[in-house]
Amino acid sequence: MLKRSYLFIIAIAFTVLLAVMPAIAEQQATAEDGRKVLLKDDGTWTYVEEQHVVATENPDFRNASWGMSMQQVMATEAGEPASKDGTSLVYLVTVASLSCGAVYTFVDGKLAYGGYVFSVQHSNRNGYIDDYEKIKGLLSQKYGTPAMDRTVWLNDLYKDDKDDWGMAIAVGHLTYYTSWNLPHTTVLQALKGDNYEITHLIRYSSTELAEATEAADRKNNLEGL
Repeated sequence: MLKRSYLFIIAIAFTVLLAVMPAIAEQQATAEDGRKVLLKDDGTWTYVEEQHVVATENPDFRNASWGMSMQQVMATEAGEPASKDGTSLVYLVTVASLSCGAVYTFVDGKLAYGGYVFSVQHSNRNGYIDDYEKIKGLLSQKYGTPAMDRTVWLNDLYKDDKDDWGMAIAVGHLTYYTSWNLPHTTVLQALKGDNYEITHLIRYSSTELAEATEAADRKNNLEGL
């Protein structure tokens, strides 16, 4: 079984990052020259920034550092966010040629964690596994050997036929997890599905602000009761 800390990280990632997925999927298009563009509500558009998983060592997530205010984080990004509320920002970007939303989340006004939610759609569900392995390879080039690399089967129905593993993910039978422990950051990559929908995401979380993040999550859970 997965350790409690990893289950907590997964729960936070899917409750916060998945909440903004509809906006991510609906506002991006491709221009005639193949470049990605962001369509705005007022009918205007801008080119989406191209990002690869090969960044500099100093920032904690993209060009931002943990503890930054929302305004400070916005100053590190080109253009306006696709979505903004009191606790989060979303920018439409491309990571390693895959369209995604870059999500920044703030706890007590400080940047505590961020991540990418990939919006690429595949008719062959095994394509999501290919994407996952591609990004995992790039993250491993950058951060080294993962601290955890798990393939978790909750139901063995499709286990004997690898061509059906994409379906296994879509119905919640199979989940992939990989994580890296850095000096100030935990990086978690996950591929998970439910009700025939597959989600691929990367979450970067501050180790120093982990306690505040957990407290905020407990508060949000209690408010929902």
